[in-house]
Amino acid sequence: MLARQATKKVKLGSLEIPVGAQIYLALVALHHDTDIWGEDAKEFIPSRFLEPQRHSASFILFGLGPRICAGQISVVVETKLTLALIIQLYSFTVSPTYVHAPMLFLTLMLLRALLLLSVGYFTYPLTLLSTHMILRLYIFRGIVKNTWIWCLL
Repeated sequence: MLARQATKKVKLGSLEIPVGAQIYLALVALHHDTDIWGEDAKEFIPSRFLEPQRHSASFILFGLGPRICAGQISVVVETKLTLALIIQLYSFTVSPTYVHAPMLFLTLMLLRALLLLSVGYFTYPLTLLSTHMILRLYIFRGIVKNTWIWCLL
C-alpha cells in the first residue's frame, strides 16, 4: 500500500477528492493491471523488465514523487552486489519436489517455501549483514535449510 493525503481538491473523472482525504494505492493491483502489463500481467515474466518502462508509475517499488524511498539506490546496488556474490560462490537448482504456488496478499509471496538444492558441497553458512538487509543462507550437506531476505527500513 502507498498512502498519500490530498493537499488540494482533485477531480478524477466523476470522483471528487476533498482536501485532506487519505488516498491508498494498492500496489498489488497496479502491478497486476492488465491495461498496463497486458493479458499475462499475473504471470512471472522477468524479461518484461528488460525494456524501458511503459510509464514511470507502472512499477512503483520504492514509492513515487517527493516521498520516494531515500535508500532506493543503495538498496538496489547492495542487492545486486549480494546476489552477484552468492552466484559466484554457489550453484543452485530447484528441488524436484517443489510445486510453485504463489499467493497474492499485500505483496506476492510463496505459499510454500522454495527449497533449493546446492550443486556444490559447501558446508559453511554465508551471512551478510548491512544497514539495509540481512541475508542468510544456511547450507548443510548441500541443501539450503533456510533462505530469507529482510529489508530493514
